[in-house]
Amino acid sequence: MSGDYSITKTDGTPITVTQGVVDTSRYDIALIGQNYTGYGSYLNQNELRMLENFASASAPAHPTKGQIWYDSGNNLPKVYTGSTWKNIGSATAASSAPAGANQGDLWYDTINKQMKAYNGTSWDLVGPDYTVLQGLAGQQVNTVLDNASGSHVVVYIYAGGNIVAIFSGEGSAFTPNTPITGFATIQPGLNLNSTLNAKVANADLLDGLDSTQFMRSDTNTGTSGNLAITNSTASTNSTTGALKVTGGAGVVGNIYAGGNIVATGNLSGTNVAGTLSTAAQPNVTSVGTLTALTVTGNVSAGNLSGTGITGTLLTAAQPNVTSLGSLSALTVTGNVSAGNLSGTAIAGTLSTAAQPNVTSVGTLSSLSVSGNINATVVTTASGNLTLAAAGSGNIQITANANITSTTDTASFTTGALVVAGGVAVGGKLRANLGLYTDNLYYANGAPYTTNSGTVNSGTATRLAYYVSTGTALSQTTTALTFNSGTGTLNAAIMAANVGYCPTLTLTDAATIAWNTVNGQVAKVTLAGNRTVAAPTGLLDGAFYNLMVIQDATGGRTLSWNGIFKWIGGSAPDLSTSAGAVDFFSFRSDGTNLYEQGRAQEVA
Repeated sequence: MSGDYSITKTDGTPITVTQGVVDTSRYDIALIGQNYTGYGSYLNQNELRMLENFASASAPAHPTKGQIWYDSGNNLPKVYTGSTWKNIGSATAASSAPAGANQGDLWYDTINKQMKAYNGTSWDLVGPDYTVLQGLAGQQVNTVLDNASGSHVVVYIYAGGNIVAIFSGEGSAFTPNTPITGFATIQPGLNLNSTLNAKVANADLLDGLDSTQFMRSDTNTGTSGNLAITNSTASTNSTTGALKVTGGAGVVGNIYAGGNIVATGNLSGTNVAGTLSTAAQPNVTSVGTLTALTVTGNVSAGNLSGTGITGTLLTAAQPNVTSLGSLSALTVTGNVSAGNLSGTAIAGTLSTAAQPNVTSVGTLSSLSVSGNINATVVTTASGNLTLAAAGSGNIQITANANITSTTDTASFTTGALVVAGGVAVGGKLRANLGLYTDNLYYANGAPYTTNSGTVNSGTATRLAYYVSTGTALSQTTTALTFNSGTGTLNAAIMAANVGYCPTLTLTDAATIAWNTVNGQVAKVTLAGNRTVAAPTGLLDGAFYNLMVIQDATGGRTLSWNGIFKWIGGSAPDLSTSAGAVDFFSFRSDGTNLYEQGRAQEVA
């Protein structure tokens, strides 16, 4: 209509006012159209509402951004932000945090009597630190008048509404003019409330030292350091001197005195060291065990006994000596006759060859026997066990002989067992890592032959490959002929049997051991989470295989020693189903095992 007009908000937004009507639906003041009869009442009403800032307990119904409203319910002026009403210039006093807070807003918590400020995310405590339920706590500066009307600035320390301590920076003590409960006199420094039984529970340091470094006077105490008393007051009796002990004194170690030790009572000790300056001791009727006694004169005694009595018995005949203790050395020019003669070390030569009563001897550094030795066990920790001469006797072993030395052989004169002559073996002869020989003979004494000649040609031959029977045989020729006529071990037979290795069953344990000398192909059934130790007996260039089986439970894991080197650099995860079988193949360089391949979840 031609009578309509437009007004513009501060931000430039245009508003159209229709002619002849009053619009109260858009804002909290009426927009009066041109030529509206009775416009005066609406105009005055608008001015009144703006004058009172729309004072009401309820927010205006049609606010616009920047509008001011006096919240008469809380007596707070507020401004409309476009989405919410924000307090102007004062804190919100409420029992709970106000909604729609902006950074910097203040809220007085009427429940806890605390002021808080909004940081944009949460409410920070301004103060006080304690709630109304906790009571007054913290420090408070006060001026206290003394009984002479002098003023003193002190610091009260509160907890739970009570003064527990007062700090004073004064140089001297004073008495408060108005009594303070628990503080009759205020001393310089820290004063604790006497009525509360207040105390310092624990002090970390005192004069730079830990509290445990001080000695106590109210109970037993001690020190791991030295105790030095520098007072030089001399002692003339039991109640004088630099150190006075009312009761007895127990000393575990030695006591050294630069002067005299005077005792009105008895002086006793397990070990009393030093020289008695008085030669005659008529009151000494007995002594303890003497480790050394030197007597220049005669010793007269009813009975003279001792663990160690040194010196020379001047009287050769000793008819009353019926027993002696342990003698460190005894030299006898004549015969010794005894029912039983025993000793830790008896030196000299037994003149009687036969000793039927000798049933045991100690460790002999050297023993020569011309006849037979019959013994259950004959051992030597070091040195040799030899016969005097060839044919002088035999060493007969009816049980197993176990040589535990691991010294390998590099010649016919080295190794854990060296035999200068021939060795007769009634049973099988087995070598794990090879059999070296210059001459190899068949059972009838005839030499083994090959297509190119005899084996006993003087060149050492290593029998390093295995056939199915476990017999070790090897030649560089294409065939090996037996003189016995039992047949020919040719290249075809070797191809069919060489490389056969029976499967070695490893013992399941927390740490699984594998001696590859006993088998290059092995298997183990896991009954728990296990670790494989470093296999022993590895040969450079040899191949090894391990089969890992899950037990009926399954889910077992296996940790591998560092000598196992894996494709991709990481050990594989085992198949975990019950009864699952994983195969792993390796090649060795003599030290490590390098994975060649794997087959998992076979079963």
